[in-house]
Amino acid sequence: MSGLIRYEWLRLTTIRSTWIMLATPIVLTAVVGWLFGYFSDSLDPGGDGATVSFGLLISASPVMTLAAVFLSVVFAQSIGQEYRHGLIRVTLTQFPHRSRVLVVKIVMMGILMLVMAVIVVAVLWGAAIVGIAPTGGSIQYVAAIDNPLIVRALLYVLIFTMIAFAITMITRIIQLGIILPIVLALLVEPIVRVIVLIATMGGGGGGQPDISSEPLILRLLPFTSGQSALATTGDPWQGLMVFAIWCALLLIPGWILFVRRDA
Repeated sequence: MSGLIRYEWLRLTTIRSTWIMLATPIVLTAVVGWLFGYFSDSLDPGGDGATVSFGLLISASPVMTLAAVFLSVVFAQSIGQEYRHGLIRVTLTQFPHRSRVLVVKIVMMGILMLVMAVIVVAVLWGAAIVGIAPTGGSIQYVAAIDNPLIVRALLYVLIFTMIAFAITMITRIIQLGIILPIVLALLVEPIVRVIVLIATMGGGGGGQPDISSEPLILRLLPFTSGQSALATTGDPWQGLMVFAIWCALLLIPGWILFVRRDA
């Protein structure tokens, strides 16, 4: 097992794109957090500076989704690049126990995703404080509200990236594993949501979706449910659970295919 861990760590740290994909969400988060803080005085025109909830930074800004998108590339690469370059044969020759190979990949990459998500949250907090300081405002942190939101945000990033991994494992095509979640999350599901809301309610709503009050079909959409986990209203834990179920539904067949089919 230790040899497999070293093998996976060497693969992870020697790929240039890994470092680029890990650094990009941190930089983008710093920029978004600073801008959010700097322009927060518009929330309190004529005052002495706005008091902005930290939870608002997470739920209203796109940083967690952006982080999930870039980090999903790293997770998908952990298996997709081996198929793309034929290295999976070398891996399975050296480590023939396929389930063990998957366990090490998922655990190592899962830990990395959670660490990166924590860094993103910390950078968002720090950048917002730096940005809001000149305006005389402040960032308010309410533990009872913000702690569960941060936990959901971390799990959202982990599940999003794991879905990319599962799709890559099923299709053996790294491009699909990376692009399909992005297309579903940012294009297909928002269009479906608008169409369903227009058809059933005569209109749609903006901001983070509150799936607890929406039609069943919308409550079952994977990435819409995942996005609702970042909301501060409704039942965000329900959305996270639906998102996790979709992840399991993709991960289980991917695991079976990886173990049973030819390399």
